[in-house]
Amino acid sequence: MVYVYILFMVLFTVAGQLLAKKGALSISFREKGRAGIKKIINKYIILAGVILIITPVFYYLALKELDLSVAYAFTGLNYVLVSIGGKAFFAEKLSKYHYVGMALIFLGLVVFPL
Repeated sequence: MVYVYILFMVLFTVAGQLLAKKGALSISFREKGRAGIKKIINKYIILAGVILIITPVFYYLALKELDLSVAYAFTGLNYVLVSIGGKAFFAEKLSKYHYVGMALIFLGLVVFPL
């Protein structure tokens, strides 16, 4: 069950970051007053905030049963999945260095003693 907590922590973090990016893309500072505030506080930003507030609960549950070094190592997956999500959903460019870095993170998790 502990690895389910880690999985949820990673997936919720990634979802929160992707939603925050989506919400940020619709922000405009050109409008004044309430119209400007409505653009800043949009449904994607609110949902990202809710998700990112809930996410640590899963991490704390995992920490109850795992060593900190093991639990924290899995946060590296956030970088990999957020990068892939940025490419998939926002057409962000990834260089060969991104791919090498992601491969090294993944390799580190594979060889990391569980």
